[in-house]
Amino acid sequence: FQSIAPLGFTCLYKLAAIFGIEPFAFNKILPLFLGLLTSGYCFGICWEIIPIPTAAFFSSLFLNINLWLMDSLSSGTPRSFVYPIFMAFIYYLLKRSLIPCLLTIILQAQFYPQTIFVSIILLLLQLVTWKQQQLLLIKNNLFLVFSSLSIALISLFIYAPSSSKFAP
Repeated sequence: FQSIAPLGFTCLYKLAAIFGIEPFAFNKILPLFLGLLTSGYCFGICWEIIPIPTAAFFSSLFLNINLWLMDSLSSGTPRSFVYPIFMAFIYYLLKRSLIPCLLTIILQAQFYPQTIFVSIILLLLQLVTWKQQQLLLIKNNLFLVFSSLSIALISLFIYAPSSSKFAP
């Protein structure tokens, strides 16, 4: 598993080991923090879309129920990082914050690179809008989208050649 684990994931567990935290103990406490981070970003996303506290609370609550019923968040594997990092990406994309958006794309590449493809599609959708039955280009999003796309593609090209040390 170490031969195919993403770099950010292995570095996080190595950092925990440097501080004297056993990997199995770290694996048990990590999902709690990931769940709290995911809930916070979910609340923020809903607040950006509809600024109603009840709606944001219940959306976070329903997301938490769904996440903790599945085993992907509680496993402490690289897939656990999909939810908080992707929620952070959506939140910063809604806020049109360039630097945090770029940082979340880099984190996606370091923890679960497959989510970059979904982020790329969301970024490309930021370029167009549908008005009066016409597809129009939105020019004020160009810098955010193209800088994020370039970071995403660079991250993918860095991650793509890395492969397992072991034969198939």
